[in-house]
Amino acid sequence: MKTVFLDCGTIGQPQVKNKFIQILEEQEIIKGVSEGIDYYYNRGWKIIGVSNSQVEAGGESLEDAIARHQSILALLPKISAIYFCADIQGLSCWRVIHNDAHLISNHSRVEEFLVHEQYKFRMPGAGMLYLASIDFGIDLEESWMVGDASEHELAATNAKLKGFMPSDIWVNRFKPGMYEVRSVSFQQVQFLENLRESYDNN
Repeated sequence: MKTVFLDCGTIGQPQVKNKFIQILEEQEIIKGVSEGIDYYYNRGWKIIGVSNSQVEAGGESLEDAIARHQSILALLPKISAIYFCADIQGLSCWRVIHNDAHLISNHSRVEEFLVHEQYKFRMPGAGMLYLASIDFGIDLEESWMVGDASEHELAATNAKLKGFMPSDIWVNRFKPGMYEVRSVSFQQVQFLENLRESYDNN
């Protein structure tokens, strides 16, 4: 199954600056995110959230991290689950669904993942993406990562995803009022290239 892995930092932001989102009412979904999720979901893609949590860094408690991710799921129910790493070393992984949360880093294949740095659960490690692929039958080679940091792009590379999309481009594409991208035929491409050549020759 094709999947969009969506970094949770690109989904929403606290309504109060410099404050971690604690409850549903404090969550503000960035414009374009819901529309983008709808676009891919309606075309048969799975949507999975991923996040490097700030639990161990003291930014929030584990309970707050779970509540924050469940708030996102409540606002965006087409996201099937959110995976987050709660420690700096990248050794633990939580899976949050709409009504529950589980520590899943005791999965039978976790030891195999953690042998190599690129499989750690904290991005740029690809451990979260691999566990999601097992849980949901995801075809990683046909899936994409949407994020706003170099560790998200490297996680996509480590997981051998089909591609990485910067979140600002992705969000702007789906903001209300943006045009639908139309497919372009080979003949249309030739026409545009010939037009450019005529300008260049002048």
